[in-house]
Amino acid sequence: MSHLSKISTRIFDVEILKKTLEDLGLTYKSDEKYKDADNNCYDVNLLVFSDKRFDEPLFGFVYDRNERDYTLVTDMYFWYLDISLDFFMEKLHQLYALNVIIKQTTSDGFQPISTLNKQDGTMQLVVQRWSN
Repeated sequence: MSHLSKISTRIFDVEILKKTLEDLGLTYKSDEKYKDADNNCYDVNLLVFSDKRFDEPLFGFVYDRNERDYTLVTDMYFWYLDISLDFFMEKLHQLYALNVIIKQTTSDGFQPISTLNKQDGTMQLVVQRWSN
């Protein structure tokens, strides 16, 4: 029997979410239906696929108007990534946060110089801005 899991996120900007999914090597379609293992259909704002298996969606994102963020919905029966859902969520949030910072610093006139993935799992971002 199938069970649809709903996981709340702190993700609110769909364009940054799309960029983050691409950075993770995932593809997506907008405004689609997500089917669980029991063939129940759910409307999702983004339907996400692995680049390796474009025929079977991994999960979807639904915008929650009350919380003003996106909820990840998935049927664990279909989870086929080599990493756990918890680890994936950590990486998704970390990369989303990095992309939010890059977007904001770029709009403030800074340019990203480098991003370093440290051994402890943290990331270091170096930006610069030249004054006129």
